[in-house]
Amino acid sequence: MPKVTILGAGQLPKDYEVTIVGRNLPGDADSLEWASPWAGAIWMPVQGSKEDDQKIQLDALAYLTRLAVSHPESSIRRIEMEEILDFEPDEDVWFRWKLPGFAELPKAKLPPKAKYGMKCTDNACPLQTVVMQPQVLIEFLRKKLEACGVKFLRFTVQSLSDLKALGHDVLINASALGALKLKDVKADPAIEPVLSQIILVKSEYNKIFMRHDKDYSVAYTYILPRLDGTAILGGIRNYGATKAEITDEVKHGIYKRLHENLPDVFPEDTSKVEHVRDIVGLQPQREAGVKIHSEVLDGQNVVHAFGLRGGGYILSFGLAREVVRLVNEFQFQFPASAKL
Repeated sequence: MPKVTILGAGQLPKDYEVTIVGRNLPGDADSLEWASPWAGAIWMPVQGSKEDDQKIQLDALAYLTRLAVSHPESSIRRIEMEEILDFEPDEDVWFRWKLPGFAELPKAKLPPKAKYGMKCTDNACPLQTVVMQPQVLIEFLRKKLEACGVKFLRFTVQSLSDLKALGHDVLINASALGALKLKDVKADPAIEPVLSQIILVKSEYNKIFMRHDKDYSVAYTYILPRLDGTAILGGIRNYGATKAEITDEVKHGIYKRLHENLPDVFPEDTSKVEHVRDIVGLQPQREAGVKIHSEVLDGQNVVHAFGLRGGGYILSFGLAREVVRLVNEFQFQFPASAKL
């Protein structure tokens, strides 16, 4: 049985012996460097995606939707989504004809200054987008993987060569921001840390609302219901930040924008909002998009899969499917010692 080591996280078929290695593991306390447990954790299409990335996104949505039906204990729920843009979208909105239940908002229903709007509802089709409680989902996946024989190993890695002793046939580098610190991996100048600050509140609001400002790269406004009586409010991007600093200015800005967009949900008096906690952390940003390729590095068969920007859950199982394809390719190559 081929052995696969995953630096970061991942999922492979049962005919592999898999070990997941990481500094942070499911159940750990919050960490600035590990965004997964507190992330927005929704699925939404990413505009401007290349064709390969489009397929990965749609594959992920299909799998997440199936999990929502078959395993409600995973915390995955189907949910209606509305998205507003303060700028003109790409000429070809690639997901227009690929998402069942997708509809454009009529111009007359757009808020002031908005240029485009879309929604995803189950009125026409049972498929909606999905939302997750990341801490619940991560624990759910860990239990499922352990039941399949996957092992979890806590280890701080300085280089991929540190993992050679595990004796794997293939190593998957899913190290996210950690890829910047690996000594034997050429630094990718396209990757940079982005600080995100969000707010967890009590709320029974039951659909996703997201509005992208003109300066979408810095600020955008959203509410992401967990459907458990809480919701995530955001957001802001601070590029190149390395310290976890929660600022009142950002917090008040988020509340202000949400009140302007959803006045019936968020009163101007923020003391009437039941605040749970503030959250801040770093996400890996790679402007060029996902980096996924394979190579032989210092005698190890390596599949690189990182640079998901803020789209870890958006790509999730779709990316895993592509990783599996690359892992399988290594199993159908002649070993270096073979002579024909």
